Amino acid sequence: MSKIFKKYFILLLLMHPAIAYLSMAYLNTSAQAISQALFIILALVYFLGKKDVKFPRYALLVMLFAIYVTIRDIESGFLGDQKGFFTYFAKYNYVVIFLLVLFLENIPYMHKFIKIILKIIPVLIVISFIISLIQVFIDGDFLINPEREGLISSSKYLQRRPSIFGWSTPNTIGMGFMPLCAFYILYLVYQKKKYLYWLVLIGIIAIATNARYVMVSFLMISFIPVFYNVRNKRIKIFRLEYLRYVILILFIGFLAIRVLDYDIKQFYNQRLFAEGKISETTRYKAFYVFADFFPKNPVFGTGERRDEEVREAAGEIASSSQIHVGYLQIWVQFGLVAGLLLFSFWFLFAKKLWKIGKATGFYGGFWAFAIFLFTNLTMPMYNFFYFGMVVALVATFHFMKYDYPIKNKNIK
Repeated sequence: MSKIFKKYFILLLLMHPAIAYLSMAYLNTSAQAISQALFIILALVYFLGKKDVKFPRYALLVMLFAIYVTIRDIESGFLGDQKGFFTYFAKYNYVVIFLLVLFLENIPYMHKFIKIILKIIPVLIVISFIISLIQVFIDGDFLINPEREGLISSSKYLQRRPSIFGWSTPNTIGMGFMPLCAFYILYLVYQKKKYLYWLVLIGIIAIATNARYVMVSFLMISFIPVFYNVRNKRIKIFRLEYLRYVILILFIGFLAIRVLDYDIKQFYNQRLFAEGKISETTRYKAFYVFADFFPKNPVFGTGERRDEEVREAAGEIASSSQIHVGYLQIWVQFGLVAGLLLFSFWFLFAKKLWKIGKATGFYGGFWAFAIFLFTNLTMPMYNFFYFGMVVALVATFHFMKYDYPIKNKNIK
């Protein structure tokens, strides 16, 4: 079964854009749902045939969260509205995250897979870069699902450009591709290899999306060399070396804007800060919506995935269809019970990734997961089963278990 897992993960990375197109065009189902369904089946078979299964404490938290959400979805009728019980678990439930963390803790030997992945990632970045340029200069609709609303605009500063992920779910480039890039850049820095050219390509891809959270994710990635060198005491913060990195990051941003032929002033006014002031942003106004609804059901929340009253209030107050801060949305939807379970799991999982980094010097998994945690400041996103995130986490846990087996025993 471990061989099947290896082939599955390679396919997940290498073929994701193609699978996304085929699944949507011919099955009207997202590649995300297919990947999650396949993983659930493989994971169940894998663990049924395994005698000793390591069960970390943080896995219990996400398991309880998945059970709690399932119960609330049954009560609200959301589960009954789906096309079958398995469809619900493949698309909307969080059992896939529970199985993922169990797999990470019990990961089989996959050294050849890791080597192949490290060869595929730069190819994926180059292809994404080329497609982004085509979408900017030649055809803005190139490789984009025509049924995806909100991507097309007459302004080049508002047009969404998902690069090769135009047939994937809307947040795949931010939640799948950017964590993978973070992992790869940290790998290059860790191996003392050249990374500047890759940062430039990733920066151009990120800015071309016109998605602000993707751009901020790129900023997080661009500070990886600073983070790594400070952690390893190669440079001291606020000294000349640190200033050099800041200048380098600004240069990459300027170069990306010039390559895309963007007018900096128009880009700032139409996209970066179109609202004019912070108090007009959907994220700021999300706190008003939260203040209206959270006190009504603080312990268990509304229990509704798509509460029309909340949606209407978000539309009136924040001109949005949802509370645009994930850390607030979960409290309103499922209350303190679910919020404490979920956030405790995130904290302990991030802590585990940090400990792996501290023990090995490699923080690839932690940095990828940090992008996910940041994303929840801009939108509700509780499921991190995206191809790039999965690959980054698998490689990180494998690295810890098989390259540092003695230290691995001491990490809990």
